[in-house]
Amino acid sequence: MNNKFKLFVESLLKEGSDDYSTEIKASIFLNLPEDQHQKYDYDSFQKLNISFSLDMEARSWGIKSISLALRHIESFVVELTDMSTGQVVSTINVQIDPSKLQIEKEAPTNYIGFGDMDIYIDENGAVDYTRSSIQSFAI
Repeated sequence: MNNKFKLFVESLLKEGSDDYSTEIKASIFLNLPEDQHQKYDYDSFQKLNISFSLDMEARSWGIKSISLALRHIESFVVELTDMSTGQVVSTINVQIDPSKLQIEKEAPTNYIGFGDMDIYIDENGAVDYTRSSIQSFAI
């Protein structure tokens, strides 16, 4: 374990808190009918606040494992803009249930937490949880 990582883990142990929050980048994929793909535009990236807990299993020789649990994802709005007029024609409110989101476990580098998220929604804001996911970095 490198020194930076060791210092980070030691600071976590001293703080005693297991609730964290951070801002992540979410890529938004809107499932529109084929004839509407070229008609509408929307912001396909959003920065969202999330909160999560961290559970650490320690031994006398060091840390055995760290696991993460996603607690909350900030809701957001997607505005559909008519490309021919530049007018907003629809506002889609999106709420994500973190317990249904797929977690893609990645090997940690110098970071323990959550990374980028891909969210697939329809024109009503319903999330396709079979395709939506978030990266998780833990040991």
